[in-house]
Amino acid sequence: MTICVFAGPSLSHAEVQQVLPAARVLGPVRQGDVYRAVQQFQPAAIAIIDGSFQQVPAVWHKEILWSLAQGIPVYGAASMGALRAAELHPYGMIGIGRVFQAYRDSCLPPYHNEVFEDDDEVAVLHGPAELGYPTVAEAMVNIRCTLALATEQQIISPASRDALAALGKGLFFARRTYAALLTAAADAGIEPAEIQALRDWLPQGKIDQKRDDALQLLQILRELPSTPTESPAAAVRFEPTTLWQHMVQTNAQQLLPAEQADAVVLEQLRTDPEVWQSVCEAALLHYLVNIAREQLGYTVDEAEKRTALRDWREAQGLYTRAALEQFLQANQLDDNKLSRLLENECLLTTLLSDPALQHVILDVLRLRGDYARLRSMLNK
Repeated sequence: MTICVFAGPSLSHAEVQQVLPAARVLGPVRQGDVYRAVQQFQPAAIAIIDGSFQQVPAVWHKEILWSLAQGIPVYGAASMGALRAAELHPYGMIGIGRVFQAYRDSCLPPYHNEVFEDDDEVAVLHGPAELGYPTVAEAMVNIRCTLALATEQQIISPASRDALAALGKGLFFARRTYAALLTAAADAGIEPAEIQALRDWLPQGKIDQKRDDALQLLQILRELPSTPTESPAAAVRFEPTTLWQHMVQTNAQQLLPAEQADAVVLEQLRTDPEVWQSVCEAALLHYLVNIAREQLGYTVDEAEKRTALRDWREAQGLYTRAALEQFLQANQLDDNKLSRLLENECLLTTLLSDPALQHVILDVLRLRGDYARLRSMLNK
């Protein structure tokens, strides 16, 4: 079962795979990535933890709704995932954790007098994936949760907690550090004894709420059944718009960054023009079938699916489950993606037998110049 996880910096690639060894970890999500993940991997579920939002457009609500409409559940937590889940939970996106709850309720206890809604509550400046996404600042939501715990443990007073939270909120997100916060606290006249007590307590007491929420989400995904059930959100009605079609066309030819190794496979395939052309034509048919499924509502019944699977296994010589598992692993497939591809093959067979196709075949013959030659044979 394939699960796509968009993470970094709340969790590193290695930290995700410690909990979900088979997960495809795809880095922070950007606009178009959810669409590409569904097209490339046909995952059983998608988890959004982190996302990019400054240098590139943020993940679009529409692509999450599209994934839900395909029957693929989308989970969110910690950072960008919590934001989008709070916005889309009425439509079926599943939010996990304290940060999600705060965005959903517009309140992060014990800060009841503040509306919790700003993107900068979870924003952090971080380094590249190659270095494990090292952060150079602290998320405001982590600071809030840390100050709340310090108050519970009587390190600081509730009044100082609220004052420190206000000072932290006033710092530019890329410069939010505990050192900067403590300096601002001293300048603001907060009780020096409390500042020192907090300084001494922070190394062991501070909270990384975003990381905790992300790990909670991964544990939930880890316990999902190996055979996925249809998402309850599959009933979401998706309306393709002009903007959506533009996004699809823009992103259709791009691979997700974490899967650029697949680009090497494509380059190798191009070295044999004849095979490349054949595979491209087959791929185009699958691409068009996907469009037909989405826009025309084509479906395949269970009997057709079973027949297609049986015929495919016989053609590949996969007579045992062990042989099938070995094939799937070698070709980076899982049962869910295989089922989707075989459904496409069933639909191709149906479409190829459509009488309306005969008119298109004749037009192709005309374009190639073969129509006159074949028609002339009638007179011989």
